[in-house]
Amino acid sequence: MKQEELSFWMALAHATGFSNRRKMEYLIQAVFNAGISLERALEDVKDKSLVSFEFEPKEIRGLSESIENLPNFSFLAEEVINQNIHPISIFDSEYPVELKNNLGKLAPILLYVKGNTELLNKPGVAIVGSRSCSSQAIQFTNSIAKQMTDQRKIIISGFAKGVDQQALNSALDHHGQSIIILPQGIMTYSSKKYYPHIVKGDVLVLSSYHPKTPWSVGLAMDRNKTIYGLASEIFVAESDTKGGTWEGVRDGLKRGRKIYIRIPEDGEESGNQQLIHNGAVPVDLSGVEVTVLNDSNSDYRRILSDEKIVEEVEKVIKENSGKGMSSSDILIALKIDVKSQGIVAILKRSEKFVLEKSRGKLLFKLNDSQPAVPRLF
Repeated sequence: MKQEELSFWMALAHATGFSNRRKMEYLIQAVFNAGISLERALEDVKDKSLVSFEFEPKEIRGLSESIENLPNFSFLAEEVINQNIHPISIFDSEYPVELKNNLGKLAPILLYVKGNTELLNKPGVAIVGSRSCSSQAIQFTNSIAKQMTDQRKIIISGFAKGVDQQALNSALDHHGQSIIILPQGIMTYSSKKYYPHIVKGDVLVLSSYHPKTPWSVGLAMDRNKTIYGLASEIFVAESDTKGGTWEGVRDGLKRGRKIYIRIPEDGEESGNQQLIHNGAVPVDLSGVEVTVLNDSNSDYRRILSDEKIVEEVEKVIKENSGKGMSSSDILIALKIDVKSQGIVAILKRSEKFVLEKSRGKLLFKLNDSQPAVPRLF
């Protein structure tokens, strides 16, 4: 985007007096549908001619003031470009499709980014949680970050202390990539620690706010919609019963998003269990989906694929010194959410097990007749 064009997008994006939704409606009607440039549309507003959009009084005042401020926006646009900050409008092909699809008319109309813009349209995973969090939340965050980076997915971080920064650091520790969503203007952000990762192309920094806006609690709450909107998957390590994570999850659930949340430990004081009651999907420390049987945090059943069931049954039998186990014992040990007859059928199909009768009980044992795995030494 050229400097002159950017100044007009800034004038609209940062105009006061009307919401992002109304700005999007103005763009669609007065620019996109009319087939004219944003510059021409704003000139029509300034000249009070050919304006087809029905503005509220406060909206026209705010936009008019912003248009009068175009010279200052031009200087700001020059600063932005000189600092290698890349502006992306809602009309640009680089704009993240996931953000558009998830937020619709609430999607920010102008993004300021620094770093590898290719990350914007790769599958992204948000891992969110409290600033002051438990060791279980940190363990969960690291586990999910590793799994997702192994799958070449981008970790989306809000850059706050606690879970957010752990998610970012875990992604980089496991040679992954991350997008940082700022609760402030991009020109107020400075972090020497992550600069090498930005240069390398593993980190992208993104803000939708006026480039010189300082951090604020309000923006920290507001940017959550961008974190959730940019993500194709959302995992919650830990939430209080108020604050950014709590409100973000509740808002996401209202929008019909599928949000995974760690099952809290027995006696743990967090909002996780309440969010599960509100519709969040419970998962264990490894991120495996589970079915909660009642209000006890320890009483649940995991939902695993057939391949994962075979893998874990093999492991638990080995830990049991190779002794046979009944299907009911396996279900209890692994907390698997399948009926007894279901697991019998799954294990019978696998060559790793044999079914033997012992003292009137049918037991699954490891199949010793399987070909031995070749060894080099």
